[in-house]
Amino acid sequence: MAAHTQKHDLASSTDHENSGSDGEVLRSNGSGGQAWSNSAPQTIVMAYELLLDQTVASMSKGQMGFNAGDYPVSMSFKFNCVGWLGGTGGNQSATVKLKNVTDAEYVTGASLSITNTDTSETEFRSSALTVGSGAGNLKDTRKIYEVEVLGSNLDDTTDFVQVGTAYITVE
Repeated sequence: MAAHTQKHDLASSTDHENSGSDGEVLRSNGSGGQAWSNSAPQTIVMAYELLLDQTVASMSKGQMGFNAGDYPVSMSFKFNCVGWLGGTGGNQSATVKLKNVTDAEYVTGASLSITNTDTSETEFRSSALTVGSGAGNLKDTRKIYEVEVLGSNLDDTTDFVQVGTAYITVE
């Protein structure tokens, strides 16, 4: 089943995701984990300024440790990126994925598609990710994750994929 993806054109909107300006703060909960001090969303940046072209068709970047179990069970997690395509080829595309490196698996529902119609900065958001110990879930124990970008049909020397930022939001 294909994951539901929301697209948000940043160039034509003033509706921006909270990126830390409302004072959300994480503090130790006394057991080595973290607890929320308010209900504002948190943005966890994983990678930025990823550029693919005819010579580099895929890359993995931004390895970081993450444990969804450090957050209250009422919180939801979404994978997001801001990206766009350019060039004259006309049929280029890209997929941005969240990979659990520790268990060598992709997170189900954390695959975002950028198409040749996305030629300006566009925000892509996954649906809420499933948390748990099962295969493909965002794990409730500490794992290493990375962002993987795969370009397709970057045939012309002017074709490119730009991912400005890839991040997880906790809401």
